Amino acid sequence: MGRKRKQYSAQFKAKVAIEAIRGQKTTAELASQYEIHPTMINNWKRDLLDKASELFDSGKSTNHVQAETQAQNDWFQWYNQHRPHQSLNYQTPDEVYYVTTG
Repeated sequence: MGRKRKQYSAQFKAKVAIEAIRGQKTTAELASQYEIHPTMINNWKRDLLDKASELFDSGKSTNHVQAETQAQNDWFQWYNQHRPHQSLNYQTPDEVYYVTTG
């Protein structure tokens, strides 16, 4: 049986990425200190730098959440009202539910 992969918390990743950005120690030194692969440090550092601007961009994050919510609602509507299900004798869940309760 294989070894289980180690998972790191977001706080730990941020701490290591910030240290890497500061540049007081090399990536190899940080990797040795925290016993992780240097590639992981570089990936976390890149992710932090790429997403740092989102912290100050409050308007876009709200729009993103609204768009995701709308997409999810559209999918649920299609799934329940328009998609026939084999297990429901090729009827939609709405057809089965409203015939039963209506």
